[in-house]
Amino acid sequence: MKKIFILISLIISSATSFSQGKDSSTRFTKKDYLQKSKNQKTAAWLLTGGAVAMSIGALVHDMNNVFTDASGSTDLYIVSAAMLTGGITMFIASSKNKKKANAISLLVNIEDVQICDYTVVRHHPLPSLGVSVGF
Repeated sequence: MKKIFILISLIISSATSFSQGKDSSTRFTKKDYLQKSKNQKTAAWLLTGGAVAMSIGALVHDMNNVFTDASGSTDLYIVSAAMLTGGITMFIASSKNKKKANAISLLVNIEDVQICDYTVVRHHPLPSLGVSVGF
C-alpha cells in the first residue's frame, strides 16, 4: 500500500510540474543575442584550446613511453576528441546567434519630405523608424 501511495504521489507531482510555460513578454534583443554569441565563442575557444592541450599532453606521454607497454593516454585522446566536438558545436551555435542578432535591426533614417505650403514646395526633414526582423 505504501508503494502505491508513493507511486501515485510521484505521478501527480510530475504531472503538475511537467514543464515551464513560455512567457511571450521576454523577447531577446540584438544586445542579448550578441552577448550570447560572445559567451558561446569564449566557451568554444576554451574547449578547443583544452582539447588541443590535452592531445599534445597525450602525445608527449606516448612519445616518452614508446619503448614501454604503459599506454594510458587512450582516455585522454577520447576526452580531447569530445572536447573538440563540443568546441566546434559551440562555434556553430555562436555564429547562428550572431546571424540572429544581425537579422534584428532597428532602422532610423531622416527622410526628405516635400511639403506644399500654398504655392511653395518646401523640403522638410522627417525622422522615420523601421524594424526589420528576418528569421
